[in-house]
Amino acid sequence: MPEARVRELQQAISGAVSATHDAAVIESCVLAVERLTPQLELLRHSIAHLDRRIAELTSAHPDQPIFDSLPGAGEVMVPRLIAAFEPGASASAAPPDAVLCRHRTGYGE
Repeated sequence: MPEARVRELQQAISGAVSATHDAAVIESCVLAVERLTPQLELLRHSIAHLDRRIAELTSAHPDQPIFDSLPGAGEVMVPRLIAAFEPGASASAAPPDAVLCRHRTGYGE
């Protein structure tokens, strides 16, 4: 997160008015946030890992240059376009693992 955004949030927090002064409510919310924060961090790392894997599979796909040449197709749309086509659509090579998995399991169809 950019430093300017962090400072902006810190200023907003310091000027905030408490919605409650009930210690039980505040403590339970603090505990919930303490439990959720590590889960969100793990999720963020998992998403980053999946993003890297999708980029690897996309760049290895034999039809990637075709999809990449389409107007408006960028790093988000090219993998989606590749996944939208049948796994056997490419005559030049086998499909990436993610597309093959989707086809075999039927997940996402």
